[in-house]
Amino acid sequence: MEEKINLKKIKQMVKETEGITSVDDLLALSKANDPFYIQDNAIKKAEWFAEVWKKEGWDKKYEEWNRLGKPQDEKLKQEYLIHARDFHYTILGCGYTITTKDGIIPYENTDSCWSYLQKGCKYAKYLDLIPYDAIRDEQNPDPQNVPKYWSHDQFEIKDVTIYDDIVELELPSLNFDNVDEFIEDRINNIMDDLFKWVEYYPLSEQPNYLEIWAEKKGVIPMDVAEEFNTTVRPAGSGEFSVDMCFQAVIKAKKENKNLHIFMLSDFDPKGRDMPKSVARKVEFVARKLRVNAFVHFVALTKEQCITYSLPTVPAKIPKTNSSGAKGYKTHTEIFKNYAGQDPTELNSFKKREPNVYRDTIREAIKPYYDEELESKFDDEMDRLRENIRTKLEEEFEPRKDEMEKIRKELKEKYEELNSVLKLIIEKKEQEFGLDELKERYAEIVDFNVENLIEDEEFEVPEAEVEDRDDALLDTRRDYLEQIKKYKEFDIRENEGKNDE
Repeated sequence: MEEKINLKKIKQMVKETEGITSVDDLLALSKANDPFYIQDNAIKKAEWFAEVWKKEGWDKKYEEWNRLGKPQDEKLKQEYLIHARDFHYTILGCGYTITTKDGIIPYENTDSCWSYLQKGCKYAKYLDLIPYDAIRDEQNPDPQNVPKYWSHDQFEIKDVTIYDDIVELELPSLNFDNVDEFIEDRINNIMDDLFKWVEYYPLSEQPNYLEIWAEKKGVIPMDVAEEFNTTVRPAGSGEFSVDMCFQAVIKAKKENKNLHIFMLSDFDPKGRDMPKSVARKVEFVARKLRVNAFVHFVALTKEQCITYSLPTVPAKIPKTNSSGAKGYKTHTEIFKNYAGQDPTELNSFKKREPNVYRDTIREAIKPYYDEELESKFDDEMDRLRENIRTKLEEEFEPRKDEMEKIRKELKEKYEELNSVLKLIIEKKEQEFGLDELKERYAEIVDFNVENLIEDEEFEVPEAEVEDRDDALLDTRRDYLEQIKKYKEFDIRENEGKNDE
């Protein structure tokens, strides 16, 4: 089992790992944002948020929502879960305080207090101090096209009727013209009895749970998502929340599948950072829950912009002179040096090259989805049905002569019996020995179907998908290998180097 990676472990690795000179070498994001490096001040914010959340009684409301089965009705969600911004206004004037570098101050309606609450909420989820879904995420829309994985109603031997009465009670006669017709009917009845409740769901055997993420709405081709039974998650305002990462990983764990996320973002400073940011958050949750998770950057890349001569848009220039704005300007300059052009939107790829755009996404997903699995299930079901039918036919074959002999005698007796008045039918049946003949016939016709086909079973076809090592995130890598992959992806880390 891989050792848990946290601030303490990372600092230890800096001392013990050859070639590592600082903490930054072991982080994919900044110290303030990397979930593997939650510092003491972040822990304090998380503990503060969790404490206030409980004092306001939202832990009890969450427990009730959980007891109800976590209903997704919007009215109920608003009753049992609170949104972060609503929480901010709820606790104003309630005597709560926060600890800052300037000391203990009242929680007030300021940007700094609001930022403190947001960070506390995020870190509280990372540290499992509150459930990840305890705070309503109204920033991002609900996922679409979420597949359902049904359990199989597997093949098993039911109560099978082989022999039933071969005469009609009111007007005695044989039900079938000949033995072959009788046998065909009985085999069909047996097959119906065996398979009438059998249901297999090929999608449930796909080893991978797939999601397409995009930084904006309207750029994910739904026909591709439906083709591969892929969940769609567009970001509501260009940001992917921690909640979305938790939801995707937990869904994969619940279904006992690998998680593959396919990322779509603009070719601009923010869009270039987005896949790594998502990958890191997903990695944190996936390693914690022991889920194999993969993040694939599909579009928009520098190569795609050049190959298809996609139009650009000027980079936005921040109007403020804050540290964040300065950092963005620096990153914009690094991006322009790397890209050799202004930013490009996903929409330009989607609109100018719609077929290529869809095929690019389709080709990224195809290796991880067995498109032939449904036909494999059909073939296996056909094979099983044919095997059982053949065995039934072979079992009836040596009985046919004796069956025909008795049927002939029965027919003669019934022809004679039909000339007798209805009032004495029962007496004549006994006199002619029909009961004995029918019993003998039943003994010949009847056999144990369970014993006959006990070695037959439906062999669930195995999905065939590729196992590649080119994903931006692959949680099967150890921590250092994954950090190396992030560094290779980050244009800041590779400034001045040749773009591969």
